[in-house]
Parts: sequence; C-alpha cells; structure tokens
Amino acid sequence: MKVLSLFDGISCGLQSLKELNIEVEEYYSSEIDENAIKISNKNHPEIIRLGDINSIDFNSFKDIDLLLAGSPCQGFSTQGKGLGFKDNRSILFYKFIEALRTIKPKYFLLENVKMKKEWLKIIDDEVGVNNYYLSSKYFSAQDRKRYYWTNINFNKNDIICKDIKFSDIEDKNANSYFSDDKITELKNKSWATTKSYIKNADRYMNNKFPTLWGTILNYGNTPLIKKDDKYRLLTILECERLQTLPDDYTYFKGLDDNQRFRTISNGWNVSTINHILSGIK
Repeated sequence: MKVLSLFDGISCGLQSLKELNIEVEEYYSSEIDENAIKISNKNHPEIIRLGDINSIDFNSFKDIDLLLAGSPCQGFSTQGKGLGFKDNRSILFYKFIEALRTIKPKYFLLENVKMKKEWLKIIDDEVGVNNYYLSSKYFSAQDRKRYYWTNINFNKNDIICKDIKFSDIEDKNANSYFSDDKITELKNKSWATTKSYIKNADRYMNNKFPTLWGTILNYGNTPLIKKDDKYRLLTILECERLQTLPDDYTYFKGLDDNQRFRTISNGWNVSTINHILSGIK
C-alpha cells in the first residue's frame, strides 16, 4: 500500500497502519512543523518527506492507495475564534479536496474537530460522504470527540466501550502536586475553564479524561488531576497514553514538555484510527 498523509503531524496514521500490520510500501508525508518532523522521523525513519502542502503536484501521486489528512482545526474549533472558512488555516482543507479529486485513491480518511453544522455540511458536500462523529472514549481513557470523513467500510454500530479509566494509564511516578496556596490562587481566577477543571478534577481519575488541548503548563487550558486531595497537571507520559501512543513516542533530545504536548494534542488518538483503518481489506 502506498500512502500520502497531508498535515501529517507526528505520523499517527503510520503508527496505526503498523499496529494493524497493514504493509506500507511507501509513506509520503506533508508536514512543516519542525518538532513534529523530528518526532516522526525518530519513530518512522522511512517516511518520504514532501514539505509544504502548497508545493505538492498531486498529479505525481496517482498511484496512492490511501490518502490521510487532519487539516488544521483552529478555525473550526469551539475553543477558537470561530472564523470557520474565513480562517486562513481552514482554507487548507481545500488542498485535501484537490488531492482527493486529483489522485482518486482507493481509500481516504479526513479528521477534524466538533464544529458548526453549516461547516459540516460544506465539508460533507466537498468530500462526497457524510461525516461520522466518534469519540476516542470507546478505545482509550480520553473522551476526544472528532468528526471523520471516509470511504472505508468500518464498524459504525454497536461499538463496545472499553473500560479504560485515567487511573489505568496514570503515571505512577508523577509527584508535582500544587501547594494549597496555589490552588486557592487558581480558584480565585476569573477563568471559567479553570474553575470547571478544578471542580471536576476529582472525578477524572476514575473516569474518562477530557480532550487534550491548549498548553500543558497553562493552568487555564489544561484539566487537572486530583488524588488524595492534591492537584496536579498531567505528565507527558500520561498525555501520550491518553492518545494511545507508545510510551516516550514524542521524546526527542532538546524538546521541552510544552513542545511535546503541542504535537501530542494536535495528533490523532491512534486506537480510534486503528478502529477505522481496520476496515481496509
């Protein structure tokens, strides 16, 4: 199988294909984030790099069997400014459409975030298939809700939710807990998200964890864990496990936790992708 992955990130698509034992003859990647490239090259050195998506002539890839894409989501996300297709990053979705119509691959998969129905309708019409709403809670400890567009015939009904809780993937070596003074300070902040995360922190440990987003060291954006009446942020290892990545998948000398977290939160939940790609015959 020959694969072209647009907006490839840390190559979660290739990781999934390998876990499914689907033989990949060639894997082409379009990605410009230097940190993501370092991480995916470490894990998958065989990747063929194409650079910026705007410089690709898709006529040269008509033998591609599988087209993958997770086009930039910031313009569509409820956590963003809600500019939709007026956001320059959202317009890159049409590069996927160009690739899809030029290459006409046997299989394709597009992923994006929860968004307004009007934007979903536009994407449905352009891609030519209806969106499918699926949460990673069925396959992991993270309740990551995403829309998928694909022509792969995978199981969409009667999916059994795996009983995987945050406590099952907890980093047992985590010990960076906040002081009581710090929590009091955070409780007095005006950020609605922070108040919500502190209020709900004690129930995350034995339940599904919310969607990873934001910046791991930003107290306003990242859900907190509460254990034994103490609060803390996630560790990078826990973030990798919430995305069902192998431990230390994003480790690269010189990258700090924030840089690693950004690539993780922008990536795919691998076990969810496994479920979809398992429909490839």
